[in-house]
Amino acid sequence: MATCGSQSGLEAELLSTKARLAAVEAELADTKQQLALASDLSFLSPRGKFRLSLNEGAAVLHGKSAEIAVPYRLVSRVLVLPEASGQGSLCVVTLAAPVANGKSQVGHLLLHSKPAEPKVECSLSGKPLCGQPASVVSQAFASLAAVEVGGIGSFKPFGGRAALQCYVKATEAALYLLEKELLVKEASKVHVMPYSRLRVELSMLPANECDRVSELLQRKRANEEYDSDGGDPAPAKRIKTEAVDA
Repeated sequence: MATCGSQSGLEAELLSTKARLAAVEAELADTKQQLALASDLSFLSPRGKFRLSLNEGAAVLHGKSAEIAVPYRLVSRVLVLPEASGQGSLCVVTLAAPVANGKSQVGHLLLHSKPAEPKVECSLSGKPLCGQPASVVSQAFASLAAVEVGGIGSFKPFGGRAALQCYVKATEAALYLLEKELLVKEASKVHVMPYSRLRVELSMLPANECDRVSELLQRKRANEEYDSDGGDPAPAKRIKTEAVDA
């Protein structure tokens, strides 16, 4: 049975969510000038094909059943990463707060461009953009949100791939070791976290890879501790890591 205090907390959270969504809708109403348009883009998150409209203050994904407005002020990072198995590239756009997708919410955009996929062409403020969908979408969001496009770090797993194979609970995932943080791609989900939050079980890695990953994690965590403000560390996320074939 819910207590009075828990009900008040839930009501406050609901009001806060409604207010945030109302602010996004109001912001969308003000974005009348369309700067660029790209059609038939296949996203993993939100899943489906969308027509991407790049407007003055927000991008809008037009789908069959919903329109998703993504204000540029909410874009916290834009990444272009090689797909873990080598099949094309990924565009990851993470958001500081989720946006509405019908009755659900979206906390990030994830686009997978396969090698044989047709190139996308559009013009953004007079500047032509042409290339694989992941490249074009990342350039557009980075330009309009005034952020840099990030990529993989200097660490390269053995076997020539960009990510380590790992498991989040029982689900297979890909672990990207970036310069300042980690990214775990689990199907259409993306988790980005500082190195200090990860607890990796390295027993399934071969000795040469295990030593390299252990050294990297220790160095990254030490740098984060040096740069931290002395606050309590965030809860750690435990995943089990397995090496890709060399």
